[in-house]
Amino acid sequence: MRDPGRLPVPEFSREPLRRLAGRLPPGVNRIVGLEMEKRFWRRYVQTRGSGWGLTLDDRLDPEAPLTERLILDRLDGLPRELSILDVGAGPLTVLGKRIEGRTVHMTATDPLGDTYRELLAREGVVAPPVATLTCAGEDLLERFGPARFDVAYARNALDHARDPLTIIRNMIALTKPGGLVALRHNRREGERRQYTLLHAWNFDVTDEGPVLFDRRRRFVLRDALGASADVGGHLDRQWACAVIRPKGPGLDSNQGPTP
Repeated sequence: MRDPGRLPVPEFSREPLRRLAGRLPPGVNRIVGLEMEKRFWRRYVQTRGSGWGLTLDDRLDPEAPLTERLILDRLDGLPRELSILDVGAGPLTVLGKRIEGRTVHMTATDPLGDTYRELLAREGVVAPPVATLTCAGEDLLERFGPARFDVAYARNALDHARDPLTIIRNMIALTKPGGLVALRHNRREGERRQYTLLHAWNFDVTDEGPVLFDRRRRFVLRDALGASADVGGHLDRQWACAVIRPKGPGLDSNQGPTP
C-alpha cells in the first residue's frame, strides 16, 4: 500500500484522524485507515510526490532502473525474461521497470487498485507504465494461479494486511521453481504506530530469522512456512528484509494466522 520513500512525513499526513484512530474499535479503525490511505495518495499525486524520496515522475518513468538489492543481488539463476509481481503496490509500483540485460514484465496489485486508478485519472495520469490491478493479497493465488512469477515482492505493505501469513504463502505458491519472494518492511511498524489505522502487524529479523507478529500472535517464518520454503533474512538500516525460496509445492494458502 503506502511507501513513498521514507523521508520525513509531510504535515498533510499528520491529521486528527490518526489520533482518533487509537481509540476506535479495530473494525472502525481499519475503515478510517483505508480512508487515510486514499487521502495520502491523493495528496501525493496532487503534489507529484514533492517532499518524498521517490516522486510521481520517478514512478511514471518507464525507463527507470530497478534498484531493489533484494532482487538485483539474486539475478543469477533467474531467467533473462523476468516476471515480477509487486504486492500491495499502491497506485504506482515503487520498482523500476528496467534491468540491464533483462526483459522485465512487471505486474502490480493492491486491494485499492480501482480507487487508485480513478485517483490517477482525475489528476491526468491515464496510462501509467504499470497499472495497478485490484486484488487483495489473500486472493492472489485465486487470481493468478500457481507458479506464475519469477519474483514476488512486497515493500511496506503486508503490515497493513488482515492476514499477512496467508499472503506470504500465496506469494510462495505464485513463484516459479527457482524464483524468490522478497519482502522489505520497516521494522516493528505496528508497534511504532501504536497499531492505529492500517498498521496492524510488525516485521522484524531476530536470531530466529524473520518474524511476523501483532499484539496477540507471533510467527517465526521458518517455522510457519515449514518445508515449503528456505527462509533467510537480514536487517538493512530501518528495514527488516526477508528472502524466501520456494522448495516445492507451497503450503495450503488457506492456512492463515491462528487465533
